[in-house]
Amino acid sequence: MHRKTVFAPRNMAPTTITYDSAKVTVGTLPSLAPRPNAVNIRALTLHLEQKLETIPSTQSPENGYVGLVMPDEIYALRSPNAWIHWPDPGPHPAAAATNVEARNLQTLYDSNKAVFDSDQNVRRAVNDALNLAIPKEFRKPIGNQIGTKVFTVRDDPKQILVLELSPMAMYALHLYLGYTYESQRESRLVAESRD
Repeated sequence: MHRKTVFAPRNMAPTTITYDSAKVTVGTLPSLAPRPNAVNIRALTLHLEQKLETIPSTQSPENGYVGLVMPDEIYALRSPNAWIHWPDPGPHPAAAATNVEARNLQTLYDSNKAVFDSDQNVRRAVNDALNLAIPKEFRKPIGNQIGTKVFTVRDDPKQILVLELSPMAMYALHLYLGYTYESQRESRLVAESRD
């Protein structure tokens, strides 16, 4: 029996994740209405992390896009590589002197563009879901803006979860890490009893 030899296409770039597929995967987040508190912030964060973990990422195949929203300190416990926002490769590949160099640069450009577009599509889907989950009263305008803040693709979801929902987000982060007021008090009492 003869085996057929299969060759990979020459211009093999990562598959781009579309906005629609990211939006379907993220789905509807648990609402923070009527007011954000530690319980509903934690539920929203866990739901979002679980959904983003299922979207394949070139940065972290085993963790998906969870690094997009997970605090850096916690993500460092899961992955040896820090999550980065993929840089925009620009509108076109760099100029080349030869045809071979031009093909190589085009392949690199296509790969980087696919990863960048995927990151932007997932970020946009997450921010659109956060716009629906966070009540308007708790979306603060930036600087001297008037009205309600609408999160766009330019906004970092990690910063939205930490800064926009402060100080409740910090309390939820402490719960995530296993810190509570009681455990802090107990550890302080234990430390005082040793002295």
